[in-house]
Amino acid sequence: MNRPDLARKLSINSIFQLIEKLVVLSFSFVNMYFLIKMLSPDDYGIWGVAFGYFAFLQIINVGTESILWKHHNSMQGGILPAMRSIEAFNIIKFFVLLLLAVFMGYILSSIYANSNFIYALVAATSMMAVDSLVSHLATVASANYKHSIVTRVNFNRVLFSLVLMLLFIYNPTMQMLMLKELAIAMFVYGLWHRQKKNVIGAVYFPTFDYVSLLYVWKSIRSYSIWTHFCGVLTYFIYRSDTIFLSMVAGLPIVGHYNIALNLANLANIIPGIIAQQNSVAISNVDKSDVRNKITLTLLKVSILFGVFILLIYVFLAEYVVMLISEEAPSAQIYSYLIPIVVGLLIVKTIASPIVSLINISGSVRRLFFRVNLPTFLLSIIFYSASAFFCGAIGLAYSNIIVSLVWLALLLREASIYGFSLKGLLSLKYEIKFLKGIFIK
Repeated sequence: MNRPDLARKLSINSIFQLIEKLVVLSFSFVNMYFLIKMLSPDDYGIWGVAFGYFAFLQIINVGTESILWKHHNSMQGGILPAMRSIEAFNIIKFFVLLLLAVFMGYILSSIYANSNFIYALVAATSMMAVDSLVSHLATVASANYKHSIVTRVNFNRVLFSLVLMLLFIYNPTMQMLMLKELAIAMFVYGLWHRQKKNVIGAVYFPTFDYVSLLYVWKSIRSYSIWTHFCGVLTYFIYRSDTIFLSMVAGLPIVGHYNIALNLANLANIIPGIIAQQNSVAISNVDKSDVRNKITLTLLKVSILFGVFILLIYVFLAEYVVMLISEEAPSAQIYSYLIPIVVGLLIVKTIASPIVSLINISGSVRRLFFRVNLPTFLLSIIFYSASAFFCGAIGLAYSNIIVSLVWLALLLREASIYGFSLKGLLSLKYEIKFLKGIFIK
């Protein structure tokens, strides 16, 4: 594919993904607003702790989309047999995760003497696992420059979620929240089933047989398992704050910190789009030097957006906190929010495009041992020590330290594959890239 065609297709794909993310962002804000307003401080704290403990369930939430990113254009016998097998695997995995969520929720409810942990764990697991349930379809659609399908599906998902939110407002309990998320999961699966013909040209059903599941396991064991382990540790680093904080602080403080954490996670959306489009672009390119140039170009764009997003948070986030949490200490939440945002943006704007390059061009196993595992171990030390000695504010600032170490290790690893930040301030290649978008 020549550069003008690649630039044009990436632009169209990115526009649809941006529309999708803006719709999801708007709903996320509305969802967060009503959860904060309707749930008690203790229950919102439980909600935050549930997402922290989901990191342990992520261990078995193995995804195969990384294989599809890397090999979607070269699968022998076509992609249909692989999609049947992967979907069967994803369905089994989804229900296993729900069962484990019930078990973990029961243990936490016994420790904290609060049965809402069961409902919160099931709700959080359903919310997080539904994307992996249909990720194979979303991945193939996006990789083939059909992200408009993903946008349509998620738009309908948001509309359905808003309708169910009315039921939650009428009965704002953890039980209702759990039922809402389970209903959304079933609805999303049904939406994607209807889009299968548009994604791969055929309507199919999952194949639940030993040979098919063995195929998925072999694929996971040979490649995807290391991508998964990297994802597990990444999620832990992102969301484990509330676990460490819950060990030294009460649930209301955890709830306040969770407000900051959820607001900060909204900053990931645009950098996440750029990182995913980098995966789309380089998965369709064979030459390593071209992959490195594309990654550097999108890295520059990502950094510019990151700076802009940070300025928005610095100047406007305190007013947003006051709006959505009138009864909570807004100044305190804002003091948690800014360092968390800085840490997230360091990773998302700079590290994410480079990670996508290594996932396609390099060794994910090596990435796990040389980057993610050391960062994970460091995060345990910093998060636990900062929470114990400095409380929530110290925990928030430890995010920056962990992110800087993560980035340093990642840049060292990327240099092995010929990637460097040389040319970061030059726009020569980018001008050619933009010409390809607007000039045939």
